[in-house]
Amino acid sequence: MDFDPWVRSVKHVSKEKGKEGTLVEVGLKPVCLESWWTSSHYLIAYMRRSSLEAYEASLAKAYAKAQWSTRELNGLKWRVAQVPSSQMEPRKPNGGGEAYQAWLTELGDTGYVMSFEMGASKESLDYPKAHEAIEAVLQHLLNTFTIERLHP
Repeated sequence: MDFDPWVRSVKHVSKEKGKEGTLVEVGLKPVCLESWWTSSHYLIAYMRRSSLEAYEASLAKAYAKAQWSTRELNGLKWRVAQVPSSQMEPRKPNGGGEAYQAWLTELGDTGYVMSFEMGASKESLDYPKAHEAIEAVLQHLLNTFTIERLHP
């Protein structure tokens, strides 16, 4: 199995009508994604072949309103983006949540970065129990995430 589409940018020449001959991104796929339409939330996990700094820079546009910090959790150093509730975007027509929280950590000295991200919109706050529960799931993922070297 070719794992490249999940961990790096992979572009192909489109054969889609109206886009023939243009380069389209088919890589950078999430390792795991779950979304909730009604409450406008999502949880997503990515793994990237990248430096932490380059990956953080790639999130700059999506997390333009975020406050970035460095945190220690479960023995790991994380770069964390948090959009303040007052800066959350309204839900776009036929859309879902926007960037709300991102937690990024290096996977040891492998050259890979793991991120867990939570999306939400202003409308998500209309569902306080769902919002709290999804934040709790994110925290559970982060608190139980460990990195262990595989033995040959």
